[in-house]
Amino acid sequence: MTSARSGPPGTAAGPRGPAGASVLARAALERYEATEPLVHAFETLESSLVLRRAQAIDRRGAPRGGLWGAPVAVKDIFDTAGERTSCSSRVLEGNVPRTDATVVARLRAAGALPFGKTRMHEFGCGVVNTPTRNPRHPGHLPGGSSGGSAAAVAAGVCRAALGSDTGGSVRIPAALCGVVGFKPTYGLVSRYGMFPASPSLDHVGLLGRHVRDVRLLLDAVRGPDPLDPLTLEPFRPRRAGLRKGPCVLGVPEALFSGYVQPGVAAALAEGLAALRAAPGVTLEPVELPGWNEQFELYVRVSLPELARVHADLVDKHADSYTKDVRLLLEHAAAFPAGELAATLREKDALRTAYAELFTRHGLDGLVLPTLPVTAPPAGTPVFHWPDGTTWDLTQAFAPLILPASLTGLPALSLPCGTDGAGLPVGMQLVGHWGEDDELLALAERAEGLLAPPDDPEAEADG
Repeated sequence: MTSARSGPPGTAAGPRGPAGASVLARAALERYEATEPLVHAFETLESSLVLRRAQAIDRRGAPRGGLWGAPVAVKDIFDTAGERTSCSSRVLEGNVPRTDATVVARLRAAGALPFGKTRMHEFGCGVVNTPTRNPRHPGHLPGGSSGGSAAAVAAGVCRAALGSDTGGSVRIPAALCGVVGFKPTYGLVSRYGMFPASPSLDHVGLLGRHVRDVRLLLDAVRGPDPLDPLTLEPFRPRRAGLRKGPCVLGVPEALFSGYVQPGVAAALAEGLAALRAAPGVTLEPVELPGWNEQFELYVRVSLPELARVHADLVDKHADSYTKDVRLLLEHAAAFPAGELAATLREKDALRTAYAELFTRHGLDGLVLPTLPVTAPPAGTPVFHWPDGTTWDLTQAFAPLILPASLTGLPALSLPCGTDGAGLPVGMQLVGHWGEDDELLALAERAEGLLAPPDDPEAEADG
C-alpha cells in the first residue's frame, strides 16, 4: 500500500507519461476508499467524474508541468463548475456553480486534476471541522476550517490541496496534521469564486506534503485577475540567495517556552537548534509589535465583515445554520459596523509596524510556533492550561497565527517533529510582504533541517 507520507505514487511531483493522470487518479481513489471511512476528509467526491476528467487530461497530450495529472483536493469553499459548493452547510446544499473559481480554473489549465470537495468548518467559521478526524491520530481533531484539505494530504490521498486562510484556517490544520500549510501575501492569489468570510483578511491557502508541492500550486494559481482587483497590486521583485546564502530570522523567544505546551516547546527547541547550527543562519531575538492587542483587533475586523457577508442568508435560512455558527453570527451582528473603517486603519498600522521590525533588525523572516498546543481529542470544546486557565479552541489556536493574518504577510507552517504523545508540532515562518518566493526558498531550506512527524499510515488505515 502507498505510504501516507509519500502519498499516491508521483502525485504533484513532476511530469508524467501520456496515461499519467488516469494512473494517479486511480491510486488516489484507492487511497480515498481506504482512509475516508475513518478520516471523513471529503464533503463530496464522485469517482466516475474524477476518472473521466483524468482521461480528458491524458487526451490533451504530453505533460507540460509539475502539476500535470496530479490530483489536488479542493476545499468546499471554492466554486467548481457543475459540482456542488456548499461550504459544508445546509444553507447552500443546492448550490451548483456554473463556473470555476479562478484558482480552480488555473489548476485545470496547469493540467492538475481537481479531486473532490473537502469538508470544512461551516462557512469557515471555526476550527473544529466535525466530523473530519486527524489521520495521524484519528481520536483527535484535525483543526480547521480547512481541516478536510489538511486531512486529505496527511492521509496520503493527495499530495496537495486548496484551502482558505482568514484567521489561520490553513496553518492551524497543517500544524495539527503534520503537513505544510502556506498563506500567500494578501492579494497575490485571486479569491474570485471563493465564498468570503472577512474580505479584508481572506486569503487562498495551499497545503502539501512538502514545500515543493506548495510551490507548484502557487506557481499555477498566482497572479493578476481582473475579477479580483486586489490581485492587481504590484509586488516586490525577488531577492536572491535565501535558499543557500546568509539569512537572519527573528525569533520572539518568550513565545517558545512558557507560552506553549511543554511537548510543543521541546520539539520547537530542537527545531531552533537545527536552524541555529545551519551554515549562514542567524537567529535574532525580537519582540512582536501589537502582541497584546491583536486578538481584539482581529475580532473587531472579522466579525463586522462576517455579519455583512451573511446578512441576507441569515434572514432567509437562519434555522439551517449549525448552532455554533448561528450564535457566532448573532454575536457578529451586534458589532458596530460604523467603526470598521477606523479598525482597518489600525490593521494597516500594524502592517507598517511589522515592516519597520523587519527593517530595524535586518530580517529575512520571522520564526514562530504555529500553535501553542497539539491536536486536542475529538469532542473537546475547550483547552485547559496547566495553571487552570480555560480557553475555547479558537483562543488556544489563534494568537500565534494572527500576526500574519492581520498584516497580510506570507506565512507557512512546517512540520517540526512531535510531542511526547506523537502528535505533530508546527513551526511557522513569516516573510516580507510580496516575497513569497523567498519565503518558500527559506522553507525548503528549513524543511531539510526539521524533524518530520512520524509516518501516519497505520493510524490513517485504522
